[in-house]
Amino acid sequence: VNIVSDGKLDHEIKGTRNDEIGMLADGVNVMRDSILQKHQSEKDAWEANNQLITSMSHDIRTPLTSMIGYLDIIEGRKYESQEDLERYIASCRDKAFQLKDLSDKLFQYFLVFGNKGTDRELEVFDASILFQQLLSEHSAEIISYGYQVEFYFNIPEVQIRADISGLRRLFDNIFSNIMKYADKNEVVCIYAETEAENVKILAINGMPEEAKKVESTRIGLKTCEKICSDLGGDFSYDEQERIFTVRILIPTLPAEELEQEEDAQADMEKEQQPSKEVLIGE
Repeated sequence: VNIVSDGKLDHEIKGTRNDEIGMLADGVNVMRDSILQKHQSEKDAWEANNQLITSMSHDIRTPLTSMIGYLDIIEGRKYESQEDLERYIASCRDKAFQLKDLSDKLFQYFLVFGNKGTDRELEVFDASILFQQLLSEHSAEIISYGYQVEFYFNIPEVQIRADISGLRRLFDNIFSNIMKYADKNEVVCIYAETEAENVKILAINGMPEEAKKVESTRIGLKTCEKICSDLGGDFSYDEQERIFTVRILIPTLPAEELEQEEDAQADMEKEQQPSKEVLIGE
C-alpha cells in the first residue's frame, strides 16, 4: 500500500493469503487497475482532442487565408473588371460557408461528446414510421439537389429506444457528407431493413476522384459513432476504390422488454387519470 500510495501504480500487489489481509490486497489491486484504466482513458481522450484541434485549425486556416486574400484585393481595388470583383465576392461567400459548415460540425461534436449519455431521455418509437420519415425527408432533399436515389425500405413494425434529436443529427451528418462528396453521376443507394435483432441502414454512394483528394477531419463521422454508441448501436464506414459505405445498426426492443414498457406506461396513465367521485343528490 505504501508503494502504491507513493504513485508507483505499476506495482502489482499479489494477494497470497485467504484472510482479511489477502482481501485488502485484492481490493487495493482492483483500485490500482481502475486508476490506471482511468488515466489511460483520459490520455486517449486528450490525444484525440489534440489531433482534432490540429486538424480543425488546418481546415479553418485554409479557407480563412483565402478569404483574407480576396478581401485584400477588393479593398485595394486591385481587380481589373466588374466580373473579377463579382468572382472575388462569390469566392469570399463560398469560403464563409465552408467556415460555417466547419463551425457547425465542431459545435455538434462537442455537444454530443460533452453529453455523458446518462441524462439523455430515450423514448420508445415505432422504427418503421420513424426511419421512413427521416430517410424520406433527407432523400427528397438530396434529390432536389440533383442526386439520383435508389431507396429500399423494408422495416416491419418493431420498436426501438432512441433520442429523436440525436437521430436527426445522425442523418443530418450522413446526408450532408453525401451532398458534399458524392458523385452526382452515380446513384446513391439507401437501404433500410432488419437484421437479427437490429434495424440496419446502409448508405452507399460513389465518389469523384477530386473528392478522394480532399483532406477531412471526419468530425461528422466521429459524431455519428458517438450517437449510435449512446443508443446501444453501432456505426461503421468503409471506403473502397470510389465507393463509400455507411452502416448503422440500432437494436430493437425484445418482446419481453416491450411488454414491461407497455405495462409501465399503462400503470402511469392509470395513476394520472382523475378519480371518479359519485355525487349523491337529495
